[in-house]
Amino acid sequence: MEQKITMDDIRKIKPGTSVTFHPSERKKIQSVRNMASFIGSQEPELGVKFSCSANYSKCEIKVTAVPILKAKKK
Repeated sequence: MEQKITMDDIRKIKPGTSVTFHPSERKKIQSVRNMASFIGSQEPELGVKFSCSANYSKCEIKVTAVPILKAKKK
């Protein structure tokens, strides 16, 4: 199943959950990884960082939203 993946698709992943995407081409797997990294670093208000796991033979990438733990103030 081929699909177009947008930054909004990645933003919609809830903390602690994963979504597997199937890009139309293997070379787009790296683009999805780059988008996830960008969103995680540039949008701290989401409260998550993204972890990615790619399977090039199946042309899929699994993106996990990892909640950021805030340090307690003393």
